[in-house]
Amino acid sequence: MNEGDYIRGYRLKQEIGRGSYGDVWLAEKQMDFGGATIYYALKFLRNRNEKGIDIDKVIKEIVAWTKASSHSNVISIRDSFAEHGKYIIVSDYADGGSLKNRDFSFDEAVKIIEGVLDGIDYLHSIPMIHRDIKPENILLKNGVACISDFGLAREFDKTQSTGLGGSINYFSPEMAKKELDNEEHERTPLDDLWATAVTFYQLITGDLPFKKLGHIIKCRREPLPENFPTELIVFFTKAFNKNPGRRFQTAKKMREAIRKAVYPQARYEDKIEELTLQFNDLQIKFLESQNNANLLYKMVAEERIKSQQFTAAKQEIDKRSLTEKENVQKLQDQTGILQSELENLRQQLEKTTAENVKLKKYLRVLKKQYTQPLSKKQEDIGKMFPPVQLEKSFFDAGDDFLNKREYDQAINQFTEAIKLNSGNPNAYFKRGIAYNGRGTAYGNTEDYDNAIRDYYQATFLKENNQKVFSDNRQPVYNTIGFFKQFVNGREELSVKDYKRLLKLHPVFNNAYEELKKAKRKRRGEILKFMLKWSALLLAFSGVYISTYKFTRPVASNTASFLRHNFYDSGVIGEKTVFVVFIAACLALSALLVIGLAVFLKNVLHQHLSEKEVLTAFSGAGLLLSGYIIYSFFFTPDYHQAANDCYEKKDYVCAVENYTATINWSAKYWLTSENEAYNGRGTAYLKLGNVEQAIKDYNEAVKLNPNDANAAENLKLANTFRQKKAY
Repeated sequence: MNEGDYIRGYRLKQEIGRGSYGDVWLAEKQMDFGGATIYYALKFLRNRNEKGIDIDKVIKEIVAWTKASSHSNVISIRDSFAEHGKYIIVSDYADGGSLKNRDFSFDEAVKIIEGVLDGIDYLHSIPMIHRDIKPENILLKNGVACISDFGLAREFDKTQSTGLGGSINYFSPEMAKKELDNEEHERTPLDDLWATAVTFYQLITGDLPFKKLGHIIKCRREPLPENFPTELIVFFTKAFNKNPGRRFQTAKKMREAIRKAVYPQARYEDKIEELTLQFNDLQIKFLESQNNANLLYKMVAEERIKSQQFTAAKQEIDKRSLTEKENVQKLQDQTGILQSELENLRQQLEKTTAENVKLKKYLRVLKKQYTQPLSKKQEDIGKMFPPVQLEKSFFDAGDDFLNKREYDQAINQFTEAIKLNSGNPNAYFKRGIAYNGRGTAYGNTEDYDNAIRDYYQATFLKENNQKVFSDNRQPVYNTIGFFKQFVNGREELSVKDYKRLLKLHPVFNNAYEELKKAKRKRRGEILKFMLKWSALLLAFSGVYISTYKFTRPVASNTASFLRHNFYDSGVIGEKTVFVVFIAACLALSALLVIGLAVFLKNVLHQHLSEKEVLTAFSGAGLLLSGYIIYSFFFTPDYHQAANDCYEKKDYVCAVENYTATINWSAKYWLTSENEAYNGRGTAYLKLGNVEQAIKDYNEAVKLNPNDANAAENLKLANTFRQKKAY
């Protein structure tokens, strides 16, 4: 390995470190877009005795390091690979180097240890134990203390090993005793905290607190220097306590102890916070008490009003009671008068009933005399043409006209025959046929109604619905059977048909039952129709999501255009236009699905049934919707990943994830509006691609013209391009 060599796109600059298990080189990498240069640290792994690398150990280090890389106080691993027979780990470059053999002021040392404790607290929460905390493994990156070298790091349940590992000077008393006795020791988070306290002591004093293994076991600390901060004596007394149970149990508690020792005002922060919470609780209780008092005042006022209303109502009832007594007396008097009038009406009813009996007898007499001659002047005509012969003549004439299909003349002749004898069912039956024929010829529904009446009358005149004729004509059994012959030949009647039949003749009792059956059948058909088309529309739910995605920018631009160029109806009006536009597009997509289904049903009806066509069409819709919904709602959260990359200043990663958000993230389309374009524009600007940044800012402004942040970014990008051009 020499300066200037390229390895996987990384150019070696200089060797910056050498240890027992590998060499560390500073390397640079040129970005594909923007031309920026990023510096990395490449660790070339090797065994202490130059033998083959233990690949399992390398993998464990990479896994542990990757798991811990998301914290700001941990050096992040960026890549790992094998090249030219060497195993290489790529991590961030710490420009400040390690803490080894460095002098720091007291304030700088406190700040560094606070950062280290933050990183250790994060490692222990994963959970993970570093096992090798010391100045050489703490690097300064942009002034921030970061933990590195995870070659010995293990998870809590994997810390048992035959080799203790780490540096002896930073061993806890428990580890030192096991090392002296050559025994195994299960590492705990307290070992990392002991090593951190030793490192802190070393940063302050420039020397180690324990220089021999025996001193560590007995916790026999070196004498404190004269310039040692007095406020930290209590802290180190607890941190270097021989009893593990009396030491700091977590990194958070150790960090709080340092702050309270170094910064006097920090001692009162907890008390202030506690008092603040108590004050807030008291304030809430006071407000609740005030609200309860207001409620009580309101209840008392309401009770007073109710009491006044009750008193007024009681007075009103007392006044009405007198009036009611008078009204009761009047009603009793009126009841007596009505009873007397009722008795008179009963007597009149009896008289009327007797007169009705007389009238019925008189009508029977008139009926017998109906076919007899009306006067002496007609006696000669009656002798020449008896009533029965005249009736038969009209009937035969009507039958001749019926055979000739002269329906108007036939109806007139049968009508004359019925006038002579209203009890002739044959005449009614024949006139019904004539009405039916004329209705068929001219399409007149009134003739069908008249035909039904005549058929019913013919059936009514025969006892028990027996045959109307004695010859071989079709018998009449029930009116519904005849009615079916005059509704375009349908075998099954509809609800409308049964209502029409009952309107013609309400005495058709069997028609009521048939009407109920027809209504139940119609309701079932309506429900089946609604379920069928609802299921079809639901199967294509993915189409509506896609429609929303493609029409949403157009709707937003249209609403903004109408507001700014025609009539400014405010934000509410703009949102109303947006919602109406989206609803119209969704309705059009639903109509398109229905139209396509109807078209396929009509085209394929000769080969497939309606059920088969709709089932196949719905299945295709479900497959399409499933794919769309999966793409929209179950793809990774690229938008959050892009934001994370941006915070880590990995702008290439941010651009890739923002692009994936724009192309694939349904969550972004439905909620985030123009954030991805705005974020990608900023990432492009950081990479030096000003033109692409301006395009993204323009798109962000188009999607949301009210976004002041996007408009300001676009203005800054244009200004930067102009300066760059000059």
